[in-house]
Amino acid sequence: THLPIKETPEVAWDGRWVNLEAFGADPEGKQDSSAALQRAIDSGADTIYLPAGTEFFFDSEVLIRGAVRRIIGLEGRFHTNGKAVWRLVDGPKDAPEVIVERMSNRSGGHNIELRHESKRTLIVSSVIGFDVEGHGSGDLFADDLCGQLNLQRPGQSAWCRQLNIEHTGTMCRNNGGKLWILGMKTERVGTIIETVNGGITDAAGIFLYSNEGWREGLPAFLIENSTATLCGINERNYNRQPVTLWVRETQGHETRATLKMPWVYLSR
Repeated sequence: THLPIKETPEVAWDGRWVNLEAFGADPEGKQDSSAALQRAIDSGADTIYLPAGTEFFFDSEVLIRGAVRRIIGLEGRFHTNGKAVWRLVDGPKDAPEVIVERMSNRSGGHNIELRHESKRTLIVSSVIGFDVEGHGSGDLFADDLCGQLNLQRPGQSAWCRQLNIEHTGTMCRNNGGKLWILGMKTERVGTIIETVNGGITDAAGIFLYSNEGWREGLPAFLIENSTATLCGINERNYNRQPVTLWVRETQGHETRATLKMPWVYLSR
């Protein structure tokens, strides 16, 4: 491995808890509750919870700032029409770590875009329906994430345990960051991990369920002027259209292709 292994930080459970409904959120999901969530965040509470048995509708921008350190679903649900963006941003008196956990969207529905734009640490745990985009300098941790994850800012680091990405197109992009993955499962068709712009990727335990077949010439893993260590790769395919190009690696002016599934792949 090229990256030091970091455990997911523990976020304190004490402090003031508030119910999202107390700030005007619609528990039946008919009205956009984004403004209510913003009011709850700006109230100074440490934890905001979405009560069990509710389903909120979010479809606008929310800034995660200030003292809040936990947004927890308590198995509450949400839905969105695809316009919801939650941005972790920096301010004068911010909690050093923020966790978003234990909530899910409607099956097959749109995801919330969760943008890390901060120097703080973001933790995403036990969630379904979030597209996590790294644009900040702070660390990122993802545990049991069903959605998508991309590192867009060079130099940002992410530690991921159990990713489930069911997406058409590039599933995970590392643009110059440092990405560590233990356990990843994918469905549909698209490059599984794209490592570019000097990025470093260490990934172990990758299962590809190519249930829609695979497109000829599409690399399962793409490495361009970057470093990647991949191990424990496996595929299940039932329609006689398995992956035919596993790795395409370019270093400088030289490109090589790996056609057979590697159990272990070490980039140059």
